[in-house]
Amino acid sequence: MNKVNIKEIQPNDIFGEVSYYRVQEVRPNTVVFTHTGSGNTVELSHPYVEQLLFTADQYQDEVSVGLLDKVWTAKQVTDELKKNPKFEAKEGDVRLPGIKTIWSNVGSKPFTVCFTKKGKDLSETAYNKKIASFIEQSVNELDKAKSSKKSITEAATKLIQELCENPITRYEQGEERVLRGIKLQHESPDGYYQVVDLDITSGETKRLVNLNTIKWLVVGGTKYIVE
Repeated sequence: MNKVNIKEIQPNDIFGEVSYYRVQEVRPNTVVFTHTGSGNTVELSHPYVEQLLFTADQYQDEVSVGLLDKVWTAKQVTDELKKNPKFEAKEGDVRLPGIKTIWSNVGSKPFTVCFTKKGKDLSETAYNKKIASFIEQSVNELDKAKSSKKSITEAATKLIQELCENPITRYEQGEERVLRGIKLQHESPDGYYQVVDLDITSGETKRLVNLNTIKWLVVGGTKYIVE
């Protein structure tokens, strides 16, 4: 069923849409898309695409940001006033938004985000397997050092240093994930936000993004890289 009756449209009527498209083909004067919501093919002019659409892939600027906002300090304000007497920012004003603020302002725009997925606790079997693997690796390294007449003390020191830098834990770090999508959830008590993965074309498309582990975000023509 059509949502709009063309015959009843009157001057000054208001229309709106929230649509997302996947590119099929770029033509000399138009771009052919698949409308992700309906599966219909849509052809839009270059001016329409350039002026009215947002892209999840392209960006013109790269900005390094922190997790939290960076604010103007008293010294920075004083230094700026010396260069520009009309400078209006005050101490405590936001100088550079952090990724938390940027993420909260994404709204309905499509984005690409890279983040670390949620890790998991290892079972007793998996944990013991990691220990056994390290022991086997260590024995092999020491045997190799002994057979090649290298310093066993040096080899053992190297293994101990590796264990100190990468201790065996019962927790397995989540893997890095790149996702193109849109936000469904705009507030979260724990930093996990429900989004739609626009690269999934069938089945369950909802996924979780961990705001606290975002590495970079492309949205609104800018790539934000978390320091």
